[in-house]
Amino acid sequence: PVVPVDNRYTFYDLDILEAMDDVQLPFDGAILTIRPRSFPGARRLYRFGVHRGLDIYGTEAPGLNMGSPTLAIADGIVVQATGAYTETTPSEFTELLSRARVEHRTPPDLMERFHGRQVRIDHGNRVESWYSHLGSIAPELSVGESITQGETVGTVGVSGTSSEAYGTNAGVHLHLEIWVDSVYLGHGLSLYETMRLWQALFSASRDIVTPVDAPAESLPNGSTPAPKGY
Repeated sequence: PVVPVDNRYTFYDLDILEAMDDVQLPFDGAILTIRPRSFPGARRLYRFGVHRGLDIYGTEAPGLNMGSPTLAIADGIVVQATGAYTETTPSEFTELLSRARVEHRTPPDLMERFHGRQVRIDHGNRVESWYSHLGSIAPELSVGESITQGETVGTVGVSGTSSEAYGTNAGVHLHLEIWVDSVYLGHGLSLYETMRLWQALFSASRDIVTPVDAPAESLPNGSTPAPKGY
């Protein structure tokens, strides 16, 4: 018998390619990585959790560093822009990780703290994009206002990460999440399926690169941390 073939990229009953037509990555010239741990669904054992977004480093976005402008991936409405923000201290970061170890999970309030300074945009069609670890938020950005694709939402930073807590720039990157209703894009999928979905979504950026070791800075105690996406 003839077997019907459905070539759509459907996620929780939403055709994600149709819902986010002509979407682009948040940096000019950026491409997707082949590094599985940078995608949603990768384990984050140090906090007993799962990664919910895509980490973009300088290996994928030429020139990305502290202060690089971060761009909206599509038109939408700003629904969150962290205003007042208190930097994470070493003692607080240690306490956050201790709580995660005790509870064997990352509670919602810890997750919010690990996001750091962030912007969230509602693109309609049940879809939102979240930009985390920002160093600053564009001063003209305010909740409820429209934003266009390619408009600056803020700058790259290390807020909410171990790098902020220990005063280094090790592993600087942007953490980008895409949400459909109340689930992140990749929830319930294998890493292979998730990577395939993201590559299809950002079709103009389907070229991939081989990851290289990110530069690491020494901590005050002399040790060198491995760059972490929260």
